[in-house]
Amino acid sequence: MATRISASVRPYTLTERDRHLVTRFSFGVDEQLTAAVRAAGGAERWFATQLTPTSVADPSATVHTWWPRLGHTPARAWAEVKSGRSGAWQYGFDLAQYSMVQKILTRRQLQEVLHDVWSNLLYVPVGHDRSFPWRFHYDQTLRGLALTSYRQLLRAAVVHPAMSGWLNNDLNTKRGINENLGRELLELYTVGRASGYTEDDVKDSARLLTGHKVKVFDTFAASYAPEDHWTGRVRVLGFTHANAAADGRPALAAYLDHLDEADPATLCVSLADKRHNARCIVDDLHAAADPAAFWRRFNAPPAQQRWYYDELATAFEQRRPGRHADELRRTVEELKRFVDGA
Repeated sequence: MATRISASVRPYTLTERDRHLVTRFSFGVDEQLTAAVRAAGGAERWFATQLTPTSVADPSATVHTWWPRLGHTPARAWAEVKSGRSGAWQYGFDLAQYSMVQKILTRRQLQEVLHDVWSNLLYVPVGHDRSFPWRFHYDQTLRGLALTSYRQLLRAAVVHPAMSGWLNNDLNTKRGINENLGRELLELYTVGRASGYTEDDVKDSARLLTGHKVKVFDTFAASYAPEDHWTGRVRVLGFTHANAAADGRPALAAYLDHLDEADPATLCVSLADKRHNARCIVDDLHAAADPAAFWRRFNAPPAQQRWYYDELATAFEQRRPGRHADELRRTVEELKRFVDGA
């Protein structure tokens, strides 16, 4: 039996700074989360442990078993629906309930928050007739990759049977191109309409996706069929590939990696913006008579501003090294000395 804390004992509470960080990267502060932050030695150390989810013991690991349908194979799920014993909507309803409970119970809160972000971006509805047997597997795939890279997520999501069913890629073959997934890949998941892609780009995008099969409204078995892959040179937004092999998966992987790369001009503008912002903060700190009053202008406390600009500098050093990235790093190091000396 749990023992309640005496009313005479003052419970541990988070500092304003710690609460701000934890609230941003969790689904809500509760007693267990507060205890985890305390045990870690503060919110920043808690956050550091969250970056490696497997290092965090998680009581929610078996929560999905509360809904037995979530454990059905695609063939079993289809058989259940075909016989009338269940409906596709019930599989979706089970997944929706599981998702809510998972958010409440998991101790891997950062992973769950990012999983929610990726599930919204790489959207596949729950309970859809063409994808429901694979939807829980898709959910688990995104969760497992939530803290990796968008490149890895994109590679896994775009060819996943749930995505193929939802966006009709099962109907996309060399004998008849279905543009649905190829278009959404460009418009929603990567470069957007502002990139100026054309109808020819969409067609070649779809051609690269041929070969990935799902037996929708049959067994829902997933496979790759080289005989269904369209071969021939493709061009999409500066990407070109001979695409000569019957197995088009390497060509598709190269294409997805190309779409994941940030445009050099975008990186340049972003770097200039962040360098300017960091320089302004440092210059204002030099001139500030009351640094504490200066920091109250910001939504996040100094330690989080320090972390944010430090991570940005590291990212730009990796993605766009050179004189401007070096200048940003020097400015950030100056900012860090201000914060650490406060």
